[in-house]
Amino acid sequence: MTTRTINARLDGNGDTPAFRFAGRDAYYKTFGFGDWYGQPVATVASDPDGSIVVIGWSAGYIRGAKRAVEEQIEAYIRELRGEGQDE
Repeated sequence: MTTRTINARLDGNGDTPAFRFAGRDAYYKTFGFGDWYGQPVATVASDPDGSIVVIGWSAGYIRGAKRAVEEQIEAYIRELRGEGQDE
């Protein structure tokens, strides 16, 4: 399955307009809760079939600063894509 991934920046309320791309029925999952100056490292929104994934990174987050959390996000996206699963 083809998955489109959109990277965006979260605002002070933990939201980004880009989440709208994931649709009204999007599933949201937070990663690294409180690990970035009291904020989550990222919130990931995916549409119901997993074809659109929006990663909302916490404001000021520097990629690579919390590598373990980034690996969790990457694993979650692979799971949404169905990679590594028998069909």
